[in-house]
Amino acid sequence: MNPRKLAWALILLAFLSKVSLSFTGLVPTSLGYLLFQGGLHPYLNVLFNLSIGFFLIVALRGARGEVALLQGYRKPYVFFALGTMAILWVQHLLQIVAGFDEAGFFLVVVTMMCTSFLIYIFGLVIPRLVPPAEFVKGVAIICSVICSVSVLLLLAGIPGLYKGSRFIGILKHIPYMVTCGTVGFLFTLHLWNPSMRLRHHFLILVAQLFNFYALVLTGTRSALFAVLAGSFVYFVTLKVPSPTFRTARVLIVWIVLVGGALFGTMAYDFTRDLMTGKTAIGSRAPQDGVSDRMDEVYRGLEMLEKSPWFGLGLLSKFSVGDGDGDDVVDSYNSFQDPHNLFISSAVVGGYPFGFWVMFGFGLGLLGCALAILKGPPGIHVLGVYLLSHLPILAIYHMHLSLGGMADRLYWLVFGYLGLTWAILPQKDSVRIPETPVKT
Repeated sequence: MNPRKLAWALILLAFLSKVSLSFTGLVPTSLGYLLFQGGLHPYLNVLFNLSIGFFLIVALRGARGEVALLQGYRKPYVFFALGTMAILWVQHLLQIVAGFDEAGFFLVVVTMMCTSFLIYIFGLVIPRLVPPAEFVKGVAIICSVICSVSVLLLLAGIPGLYKGSRFIGILKHIPYMVTCGTVGFLFTLHLWNPSMRLRHHFLILVAQLFNFYALVLTGTRSALFAVLAGSFVYFVTLKVPSPTFRTARVLIVWIVLVGGALFGTMAYDFTRDLMTGKTAIGSRAPQDGVSDRMDEVYRGLEMLEKSPWFGLGLLSKFSVGDGDGDDVVDSYNSFQDPHNLFISSAVVGGYPFGFWVMFGFGLGLLGCALAILKGPPGIHVLGVYLLSHLPILAIYHMHLSLGGMADRLYWLVFGYLGLTWAILPQKDSVRIPETPVKT
């Protein structure tokens, strides 16, 4: 078993598990524990992740040149990753003892094992196996294919590609298309090279048009701002030894500055109306993002009052009930998951975990700055991606679900930014020791 191929299988699964074929009319929306929303059932998604991850660990243990996992990472990142797992385990055990967790001991332990698996495999193992540039290129192609197929089906008049007024394409839900659009657009920037052939320039341009159009159709304001801001930061900080490109970069900066001076007031008014629900993007209905987010804060603080020091656990965001005397966990309930990173973390693990996530947020900001200013090409674009998404992370919830697409991607990016660049040779790949190393 090839560890790198198994790592890629896990990366690919993050996207394939969210594909839905219900728009065809040939695949049922649900079928027992096999299908859910016209695609892979969440239980099978988690099972496949655990199975492939198990084989990956076995392959690493049996391979000549076993990877010393924690070697090659910066100490602050290792401290944060291991600390996250440790704090969550301690807080969940305290919740059980104090009686704040309603799901039961077994479900809590299984959930924590899946979360630990997420952080360990996606945050510590895969970034040591798949080179950063290879990861960025592969994910850019996957996301661009999903967006392109979705838009082409829409242009062909295929129904069932919207959820309400928002575009989902061939995916199960809106956030997945938003993720594919933003990741596809920003990662594809890394594929562009001034010296490439005209045919490659054309292919990248077409892919970017599909990615951006799919994102516009979702009507997601924060993601569009992230793509625009991320693209600007990427080109301004890109290291290209070409006088022509440097001249073009200065010209772009001047255009932005002059445009801001001339049309800054209009842009501010449009942004304000967009954020306060007076206007909208695409076919999405106008929504007051400011008051809605404040409602999330107040709701989260109200939940936190139930157990401020221990928290309510990872399963608090799911509907939990009793079925024939056994504890069961129903579907995800967004009303039980406050969309604010720090409050959501505190609801999960109390004040200790909330403050820990604040530390991690600051660490992420520092990692982005280092990656953008000093990192090699593959790391550079990942730093731009995370920097453009830190504001989105702040107004969203904590990503600790093994079944989520964004959860797995964020931990992969955390892992790559946590790598020590000394292990990255000139071709931007990760060195694996020639002889086995005990960990």
